[in-house]
Amino acid sequence: MKFISKQNQNKLKSLLKFIKANSLIILIVISATWLRTWKIDTHGIFFGDAGRDLLAAKQAVESRSLPLLGIPSSIPRFHQGPLTIWLEIIIYLVFGQKTLAFSLSFAFLSILALIFIYEYAIVHINKKTALIATTLFAFSPLAIANSRVPYHTTPIPLVMIIFLFALIYLWRDQKYGVFVAGLAWALLVQFELSLFALGLMIPYVFYRQRKKISLPIISQISTAGLIGFLPQIIHDLTSPISESQLGGFFIWVGYRIISLTGVVGQHQLSLNKLAITLSSYWQYLHRIFGVENTCISVVFLSLLFFTGFTLIKKRKKLQPGIELVAITTLLLTISYFVHGSLSEAYFPPYFTLLSLLLGWGLNIIFKKHHFASKLLLTSWAITNIMAIFNYNFFVDNHKSFNYVSISEQRQIINYLNGLKPKKFQFETTQSACKFPSYFDNFRWLAQELGAPENQESGMVFYIESKNSSLASYPGITKVKFNTFDVYYR
Repeated sequence: MKFISKQNQNKLKSLLKFIKANSLIILIVISATWLRTWKIDTHGIFFGDAGRDLLAAKQAVESRSLPLLGIPSSIPRFHQGPLTIWLEIIIYLVFGQKTLAFSLSFAFLSILALIFIYEYAIVHINKKTALIATTLFAFSPLAIANSRVPYHTTPIPLVMIIFLFALIYLWRDQKYGVFVAGLAWALLVQFELSLFALGLMIPYVFYRQRKKISLPIISQISTAGLIGFLPQIIHDLTSPISESQLGGFFIWVGYRIISLTGVVGQHQLSLNKLAITLSSYWQYLHRIFGVENTCISVVFLSLLFFTGFTLIKKRKKLQPGIELVAITTLLLTISYFVHGSLSEAYFPPYFTLLSLLLGWGLNIIFKKHHFASKLLLTSWAITNIMAIFNYNFFVDNHKSFNYVSISEQRQIINYLNGLKPKKFQFETTQSACKFPSYFDNFRWLAQELGAPENQESGMVFYIESKNSSLASYPGITKVKFNTFDVYYR
């Protein structure tokens, strides 16, 4: 130490003091980073729709254009916002066609979300809730899987916590609070249209603050909407009315609300629709806090009910930070039940919301038992880590919680490129997979490997799931891979 100046010694002591004081959150961040980036170049998740956006970003760079719409939503008439493609354009300009760069960049967004969750909870709730919430988010299997794919749903946990920060800003009646909250809501909707209903959180804050609607408020929210939805506005102004996004979407939302009564349409509430939606919730909640572990799911579901009951019991004394999380979760859930037909893409908002809610609930339960809470959370985290490795980071595992790895897709492309005449095109007999972007992940990787698909004169190769009926086709050649089989003649 005598060779180090006194000033540097003081800096080193301050750094060591900071690390000691924040050792738990530092350990959580390191663990979360490890789980989100481990072997991501080979075990990363990559599917057709993710490839579609990457190809759109590449085309935008090459054509020097800026897309105004993103990928079609679950209602193909309407598109997601273009912000994911814009982000990918920036990554492409910096790194070129390197899938690893995209995978790592999107994984980083998940780490950033974790840090923001910690900051939100420590400032607006309490430190113990912050540590528990970040632990739940860090070791959530579905959150980890979501972070390992460059896709428009990956930034949602981060954007959700930004939205919560904006609502707090509005709650405290800060300058331009309505504009900030409105812009954060528009940002959220740009990544996922199904989050449109969360805009009702802004009037909810007005209600809680006993604030009246005034001309300055209308001006701020209008400006936020104009800026936040500018890509769609420009698209609608330059496209035929039949292709309108914003206008058509507002009409569709109104139609879906009216159709709940059964007066029009076929979207009225029913026991069958309720059962299907509950089934979807169980399927994906089963993966948020456990790797399809029924015991863990039941424990966390019980904890969720306890947290909900406690929130109702303490509703008059809640901090704004947890009240806004609770009401946002409730509003999101109601909107999902109204919509129905839920897929995995609808659940990333819950990674943020449930981590904070259950973190608060666990803090209530273990308020005087710090060691017990640490022991249980550590045991849960270790159980999930072991299961994640057992599931091969959710790729090529022949289980229900499974995606196709980047590595296997490259193996297939290299095999096809090794055959003569080295011209190939992808095809499938599976009717559910016959949509334009189904093979865009293969097309992106083929271009990266310098062996692009030739859709005009390439030899046709059928990439099929296991047990395809093509296996019994006379004279056909079958090549087995881990998840897929490739057929050709």
